[in-house]
Amino acid sequence: MKNKIKILGLAGILLFSPAIVSAKGNVRIWLDGKYLESDVAPYIKEDRTLVPVRVVSENLGYDVKWDSYERKVTCSSNGKEMVMYVDNKNAKVDNAEKVLNMAPEITDDRVFIPLRDVSEIFGKEVEWDNDSRTVLIGDSETIKTFKKEINKEAVEKSNSPLVEKKTQNINGKRVNWAKFNLSSGDLKCEVVTANNGLNGDEAFSSMIARKKPLGAINGNFFDAYSTKEPYGPLISNGEVIQLSDSPSVFSVYEDGTFDISKKELKFDGFLDGKTKNEWNNDKGVMEFNTFTLWYVNTKPTDIAGIYKFTNKRGNSINLTGGSVVTIVNDKVTKVSDALKNQKFDIPKNGYLIYFGKDSVKKDYITERFAVGRSVELKAKFDKDGKKVVQMIGAGPLLLQDGNITSAETLKEVKEAKISSNRGGRSAIGITKDGRIVMATVSSATVKELASVMKELGCVSAMNVDGNASSALYVDGNIMQNAGRKLNNTFMIIKNN
Repeated sequence: MKNKIKILGLAGILLFSPAIVSAKGNVRIWLDGKYLESDVAPYIKEDRTLVPVRVVSENLGYDVKWDSYERKVTCSSNGKEMVMYVDNKNAKVDNAEKVLNMAPEITDDRVFIPLRDVSEIFGKEVEWDNDSRTVLIGDSETIKTFKKEINKEAVEKSNSPLVEKKTQNINGKRVNWAKFNLSSGDLKCEVVTANNGLNGDEAFSSMIARKKPLGAINGNFFDAYSTKEPYGPLISNGEVIQLSDSPSVFSVYEDGTFDISKKELKFDGFLDGKTKNEWNNDKGVMEFNTFTLWYVNTKPTDIAGIYKFTNKRGNSINLTGGSVVTIVNDKVTKVSDALKNQKFDIPKNGYLIYFGKDSVKKDYITERFAVGRSVELKAKFDKDGKKVVQMIGAGPLLLQDGNITSAETLKEVKEAKISSNRGGRSAIGITKDGRIVMATVSSATVKELASVMKELGCVSAMNVDGNASSALYVDGNIMQNAGRKLNNTFMIIKNN
């Protein structure tokens, strides 16, 4: 038996759009000069955009009937009739056979039908505007007018410091996100730590009040339950607060450029300005002038590691085993063996280099670190001679060169709550045109987070701390508040 479709009944739309992946709640419909309202959100599937039949019945003026027995939709207008069947591409137009681009389907108890086919058969032009994610329905002149207006609006929006902020449903996930343009306005990125220290925590709202940013998101993972120490690299305003390996890092360089990548997080050390070991013919010996370190201010738990400790770690540190080289004003002033839990003062105008007990042989130290030799450290993570001035590190890497990479980088993450479980997530990404995207997502896996960041237009992106740490602030509004105090955040700040 046949029933006339009600306004709350089943509906749909289809439009070809090769650059887009499946996503719900992120598509608008524009018809002859106005945006259309719908009780069911349009969505995209298999490069086709689907929207509710309410659009067809109310706004295009078609009579739409639903035959529940035959699972058939009939659209008619001005003596023209189109018949479509759910899950079947074969349709009829005035009793002539017609093959649709996609079959009608039922989603959430609603029927969705191909609007491009329906509209064009009934004399409407249909186009897709990728930048505004809008289905355009009308004649050639009205569509041309829309494109001029939307392009002007897009240029104005794109040139503003805060390009866009929104809470929406993407791939079935509630997403808070914002996009920033650092090339417009007087903006800078800054890594902000709790109370400007290394260890400890501070309320997200307190950090916001201190720095007054345009945007902010939580940063590195940290020991939230005990030491409050961060994991991974933290660089703020050129100062290396902490350094250790990380699946991915967000780096800001001294020229204002930035990227997301996997980096070799180490320092090369050079003695007396020499960049390689050399044979001394006069003395008949090899002179050793180089070394490498890869930890800064982290707990010395790796007995094969080589560390640098600055006053950011504190005024002193207790060490067991290995050797300690004291550097003051870039010169070696003392070389010591570390006894059990021995206290070493960290000079205010220098630092300590600590060689864990299993890192090198004793000769390695004596051959290099004579008192009075000058010491220079060069970061291997700088890029093309440009110094990194801000850095956070977490992971895994979600996107690189526009491709989802989380499956590969998940191998580096051992904790299930990060690698496979669902939970509150935070991410930071970069779009093709160099905009920074900050986002928080409710109850998602890392793979699902990667898909969300790609849907937001990012070509590179990385996961940062999540769950109770997940936090996002944008232009006077805390869109997602952290469920605990944080150790560090990444902010976009207006220059004074």
